[in-house]
Amino acid sequence: MSDHLAWVYAFTFLIHLINTLSYSVRIVGVRTGRIAASIALFNIFVLVARMAHAFQAPLLAKRAEGRLLADQAHDVVWEFRTLLVVATIGSVVGALLSPTFRKLFASYVNQFDSMRSVPRLLLHCASKIGGSVVRESLKPPSLANIQYFRSLRDIPVKLALMNLLAISVLTAGVFASLLAGYESPEVRATAVSLAPVVTGLATIILMVFIDPKLSALTDDMLDGKASPSYFYTCVITMVVTHIGGTILAQVVLAPSTDAIRFFASAL
Repeated sequence: MSDHLAWVYAFTFLIHLINTLSYSVRIVGVRTGRIAASIALFNIFVLVARMAHAFQAPLLAKRAEGRLLADQAHDVVWEFRTLLVVATIGSVVGALLSPTFRKLFASYVNQFDSMRSVPRLLLHCASKIGGSVVRESLKPPSLANIQYFRSLRDIPVKLALMNLLAISVLTAGVFASLLAGYESPEVRATAVSLAPVVTGLATIILMVFIDPKLSALTDDMLDGKASPSYFYTCVITMVVTHIGGTILAQVVLAPSTDAIRFFASAL
């Protein structure tokens, strides 16, 4: 394995790990009563994920160009599919770490309430005391969470399906554009530039249909208008469908590649 590919694996894993942990922020916000502070602090993790995205794309492009020159089409497809597997692994690890992350992040939110300074909080996290907080926050996932799925009526089916679709397209979008450019070198630049269009459509679904619903549900939970069981069911459903979306991306990759190649040629 080359260093480039190892870094791409690492960035892909990190991106989906953070994306999966993001669902826990709402639970932390409800438990601490500090939703705004929770979101603000998690933006640090979001920044890390965006930086990983920024490095992932050129490394992937460089990798595809190398395969193009070496005429190794099979290797490119195989590498992209293994990257999708890494995305799934990152999501699963994020789900397993969610209980620990919620407890740890809640302590950070409470610390921030007294410090009111992100740099001071980061220094605190890096200190010996911060290390002890991490050890105390370790918490394995519990099978008791299955109880939230006992009532099928509480599962937000439409929301789950939209999240499943959006995550699958977001996960496969960049890979599909690079693969389309690799398979049709004459429209490679156009195909790569279509990646934001594909992922943008999925982002619209997230921003217009999913995030507002979850935000309203979070507010209802704070106001006592929504039951804790329904709230946790929705959050856990989002985590499960995020994992499912990365798996579905394996299916979405080929048709997305064909669609991007078609539109790139038609423009």
